[in-house]
Amino acid sequence: MLKLDQLAIAEPTILQKEQFPPHLPPAPSEAEVITSKTQIEQTIGLRSLLRTDPKLFERHFHRAFDLYCRAFPDPSEREPQEVLRGYLEDPTSEFNIYVMFNRDGELIAGRNVGVRQAQLPSGETFRFAVGEH
Repeated sequence: MLKLDQLAIAEPTILQKEQFPPHLPPAPSEAEVITSKTQIEQTIGLRSLLRTDPKLFERHFHRAFDLYCRAFPDPSEREPQEVLRGYLEDPTSEFNIYVMFNRDGELIAGRNVGVRQAQLPSGETFRFAVGEH
C-alpha cells in the first residue's frame, strides 16, 4: 500500500497573465458563461436503439459521428465509424454511445462508454463505467 508520506508532490506553478500562451483565447466573461449553458433534456443509449429502432439509430449514429469528428478533427485521434458500429453490434461488447439532446431536439453532446472490471485486494470484484475514445 502506498502511504501519503511516500508521495512526492510538486508545488503548483502559478502563471501571471503575461505568461499565458498568446494562442489561447481569452477567458469568457461571466455573462458569456451563463448564456452559453445548455440544458440536456434527453439522453439515449445507441446500443439499445440499434435493436429497437434501427432507422432512428442510423440517424442518431450519423449525427453523433459528425459531432465526434468535429470534436476530434485529426482522424488519428478517433475510431473509424465502422469500428464504433462494430462495438455497438457486438453482443459480447459492453460499449455504448450515449447521445444527449437539448430541449429543441438538437443533438448537442455524446459520450462513448465502456465497462471495466476491477479487483480489490480482498478479491472482491466490481464493474464500473469508463469513458472511451
